[in-house]
Amino acid sequence: MADPIETVLQDLGKMRGAAYNDLLRLPAPLPLRNALQVIDGMLGSLETEIRRVQRAVPLPSPQQLDQARDNLITQIAKASPRMVNREIVAQADRALAGLGFDAP
Repeated sequence: MADPIETVLQDLGKMRGAAYNDLLRLPAPLPLRNALQVIDGMLGSLETEIRRVQRAVPLPSPQQLDQARDNLITQIAKASPRMVNREIVAQADRALAGLGFDAP
């Protein structure tokens, strides 16, 4: 299962790398160079805050995700008794995917 927070941090790292490469290509002090330095600093601060929150709020374990999936399946089955089992499971998996978790 892909960690959605780690995916965001990887994307953030790519953005910072691209901004830094653009920064290196610019001649000495230009307003754009200063703006890119500010953006790089902001992205660095954002990455630090995301990692701080990630340490403070652990992701659910695979067992917790399985239990949540089972609970969703049960709730959907009760609410829609005419649905066949595969439709119920597919709907539960879509709900989890909407939260950023891969379906099993």
